Amino acid sequence: MAVNYLLHKTAIKKHKGKKIIFCAIDISNAYNCVDINKVAVIINNVGINSNYAEWIINVLALRNLILAEESIYISGGLPQGSCLSPLLFNIYTKDLHNIRDENTSIIQFADDFVICSDGDDVESATCRLQQKITMFNEIAKNLNLSCNPLKTKILYVSKGSKKRIQITLENTQIEQTNAIKFLGRYINTSLTLTEHYNSVIANSKNNSKLFKMITTVKSGLRPNVALNFYKSFVRSKVEYCRTSAANSTVIVNKKIRTFQNSFLRRALGITPATPIPLIYALANELPPLERAKWLTAKELLKILTSDDPFKSDIFNHPYLNSSYSKTYLEFKHFFDLLGSADHLLPPPNLIVLTNLLSNSKRNTPKETALATYARILHDYRRSLFKIFYTDASIQQNCAGIGIYDLSNDIEHMYKINFNTSSSFGEVIAIWKTLQTATTNSYDKT
Repeated sequence: MAVNYLLHKTAIKKHKGKKIIFCAIDISNAYNCVDINKVAVIINNVGINSNYAEWIINVLALRNLILAEESIYISGGLPQGSCLSPLLFNIYTKDLHNIRDENTSIIQFADDFVICSDGDDVESATCRLQQKITMFNEIAKNLNLSCNPLKTKILYVSKGSKKRIQITLENTQIEQTNAIKFLGRYINTSLTLTEHYNSVIANSKNNSKLFKMITTVKSGLRPNVALNFYKSFVRSKVEYCRTSAANSTVIVNKKIRTFQNSFLRRALGITPATPIPLIYALANELPPLERAKWLTAKELLKILTSDDPFKSDIFNHPYLNSSYSKTYLEFKHFFDLLGSADHLLPPPNLIVLTNLLSNSKRNTPKETALATYARILHDYRRSLFKIFYTDASIQQNCAGIGIYDLSNDIEHMYKINFNTSSSFGEVIAIWKTLQTATTNSYDKT
């Protein structure tokens, strides 16, 4: 989403005729340089619950790392690999965003930063970016962070331009490149996708030898197992940042599809002459471009049903050459029907019970689970609730749904005539149950 935010904002600026320059800033040893005492002050100032704040600082203040018989105490920095560290780093570096203005934005994902400045001409954009980088560096120093000028890169967004941008950091000239890498996504001067997917496909080919070894005709994996291998080791790599590529060109889409087709043919054990639509039908897969649109639409759905201010940029600029704009425009008839996520909240008279068991179901003795179930059932019956049981099972190309009305001893059965998941079947079963309860005017179900 951070990549798409950067690309969509850039597309808006380009549409307005602005000159745009990116600076991808590298912070040396970012997590290890975080000052825990400053973290303590910042998290208390932002209003985090004092109990949580105390627990966080207690965890970070003195950590004992043990390897075999050796141990060492660490009293500074954020632990690498902790799910809490990126969030704490975002809070710790919030003052770095003070450099933003109407012509400068800063996109951050953990310790990856891109400063984007624009202007009516290259000179004004360059001057503004120089000022912002200097301000960023000063704030970073106050946070005990060090910007590395040798790994920091400049990108001038202009197709075919050879204009040289002169910007310094710590009295060192920042290197200007034809592409920067932000969160694994290559962004070049013309904002095209060729360079990114050339790199992605080249890296994915490293798995081709192993894939050929385990999918031989005589002793290879069964197709269903080979498909899972393909999804895990091939498709997952190709689809990295795929939501930023729904606007890719025909040439790029063909290159991706040809690459994925070769793996799918081998996984399914079919000949090169097999029609492409049949390949994806047998694999139960969407073709790459359609899948990219689906993934992008899912991401857009989260934005458009939230209160994210970014959604106004999507609504107001549907004709830009960006992944979000192209997807929104294609499915505009659907997205325009959506409101805020508030209308998706459960009604006040709907109660969802969770954590009924003190432990997980797997680790709960059968007698304890049955006793808990019997107690809950007894309480609902005494309160004159109508009791329904629902279940769903999956067959090869369909799903079966069963609903049992315990109060009236009535069974309902339905069939879904397409391939789906058990979770989807369960949702449909609950929906059908609510329809039945509404039809029969049940007040308590």
